[in-house]
Amino acid sequence: MKTRIFSLTLLIIIISLFPVQTTFAGSWTTWCSGLKVQGNSYGCGGKRVSKPSSSLWLAEISSYTSPGITIPVGWTYWTSRERCNGAISQQVVHGGRSVSTSYTYDYQYMTILPCSSTRTGQVLGKHEVKGNLFVWRYDWTQSETIP
Repeated sequence: MKTRIFSLTLLIIIISLFPVQTTFAGSWTTWCSGLKVQGNSYGCGGKRVSKPSSSLWLAEISSYTSPGITIPVGWTYWTSRERCNGAISQQVVHGGRSVSTSYTYDYQYMTILPCSSTRTGQVLGKHEVKGNLFVWRYDWTQSETIP
């Protein structure tokens, strides 16, 4: 009995030492450059997949400077995509954007299509922040399960 309690206690301690990061649909995922792009500012980008209603999901993208300064920010492309059991069921491809500001944002509402398996919403895109010290470009895909 003492061995079982000790083993259980040790297991709880070991599990608590390893943090688990979870991302829930509706949470922004952001990345920033490791180098300053201009002055004291970094280039940053964010993506989010959320479900505002039972029939729609929302794909969002943003690019910005932190702290905010006015320089060209945007993306070279972005796509909102829905997958059903891994296969692409719909997607909308958007053009690039580069505007002189500290923040830019775009979104796309998508009608939820029938899916008898796992439905995933995705936001793809390459962020671009053009500073005089460094041009930050970062391409990644944000994927979330849509219930």
